[in-house]
Amino acid sequence: MHGVYESLPVTTPSTSSAWIEAPPPFVVRLGEELAGLRARWSVALPLAMRLARREWRQRATPLALVTPVLLVAAHAAVLAWIFGAHSLLADPALTAQRLACGALVYAIFQHGLTRGATVLVDERALVARRSFPLEALLLRPVLAQTIPAFAGLTLLSAWVAFDRGLTWQYTTLVLVLVLFVAFTAGLATLLACLHARSRSAGEVLAWALPLLTLATPVWWDETWTEPNALVQASLTWNPLAAFVGAARAAMGLHHAAAAMDMSSMWCALVAWTMLVSAAAVGVLAWRRPYLADEV
Repeated sequence: MHGVYESLPVTTPSTSSAWIEAPPPFVVRLGEELAGLRARWSVALPLAMRLARREWRQRATPLALVTPVLLVAAHAAVLAWIFGAHSLLADPALTAQRLACGALVYAIFQHGLTRGATVLVDERALVARRSFPLEALLLRPVLAQTIPAFAGLTLLSAWVAFDRGLTWQYTTLVLVLVLFVAFTAGLATLLACLHARSRSAGEVLAWALPLLTLATPVWWDETWTEPNALVQASLTWNPLAAFVGAARAAMGLHHAAAAMDMSSMWCALVAWTMLVSAAAVGVLAWRRPYLADEV
């Protein structure tokens, strides 16, 4: 028995390369991140789609399908009573279409951030496998909600087309969703890296999401309140309001009095998406070597 123990190999941490190799400088890591961006996303995107479809099939219950509709109706009824919204009764079909469009777009944002902020910690076993693409984990929660949201927007588009006629602007709805998924995934990446480092993403979302929702025309309509400088400024600099407005404009549901200039709207969408995506790439290049130890 004593000879068996003597035959076992003895290794010490000091001789392992994982203990003595330090990550390269941030500038080098950023260059490697940008150089391998296309290759990683070509692998991560199909994998994220498969994971998102599997996650949605697990969550696709009748209650999960009915709850958003009841939530929209409850919020709209309460806020219409508070605001004294006469337009709700003047054109209830248009109001319902606008609120449904805003709720479907907001669902992508809410689910993508709340589930994506903790995905690295929840899937720490996959994060430890350095060959597994982290981008697939970060994109999965956003795509899991985009699948039902896109189906709902397709049905809503059919209703609007039957009710108000078909226009060429419907083709821009897909582009709006692509930009919005990239924007939401970038924010989820920033929150996931923050949560892996200090476990504080939940506290940030707890106060930020309700405030952002109340400052965004998701559950309420722009015509329900008297426009003022503060409201206009909040809608102009609120990225979520820009995406919701773009989705409604693509479906022909925008109000002429509250509509943003189309060129300014698209510039805002592209600018927000590029800014958040660039920040996500930089943070990933900074934190990627440490994530396996932090989670």
